[in-house]
Amino acid sequence: ISHVAGLLDAAATGQPYAVEGGAERYVLEGFDPGRFDAIAAALWNTDGGLRLYAPQDPTHVSHSALNLQHTTEHIDVPARCMSTLLAERGIDRLALLKLDIEGAEYAVIDEMLDGGVRPTQVLVEFDEPIGLFHFFRVQRRIEEILGSRVDLVMRDAVKRQLRDRIFAEAVRAT
Repeated sequence: ISHVAGLLDAAATGQPYAVEGGAERYVLEGFDPGRFDAIAAALWNTDGGLRLYAPQDPTHVSHSALNLQHTTEHIDVPARCMSTLLAERGIDRLALLKLDIEGAEYAVIDEMLDGGVRPTQVLVEFDEPIGLFHFFRVQRRIEEILGSRVDLVMRDAVKRQLRDRIFAEAVRAT
């Protein structure tokens, strides 16, 4: 939530905002923080309910629909798919999509493609290690959304000596 608060403050004051505190910056041109709407539902590939499993570390807040950490504690929450959320709000263009959804990226991106949702910018954060098969499935789906080839990399996989330069040169869809 502090990340969202910082992003909204930056947009309101016209300041750049770092993506996860790194060298990358969100492109906030045209973003109106006054139209920001917090939705009390999980983002998923169908509308309805969703079981989210707690992380093993109780100091972490991110729950997982895929139960990545193999825990039994869970919460049941309402869930919405992106195409429904946008249609309900009369939004026909999504400028920025940032996914940090604990392994559910493929399911959500697949639903977005089926629903015709094509954001201008896509940022996906993977907190848990994922297999190469899942990683490349997500990359292919993002390429379909953007309509062009993308380089999808794990932040920690980039050598520290090169990280700032690579992220400074990253191309963002506009």
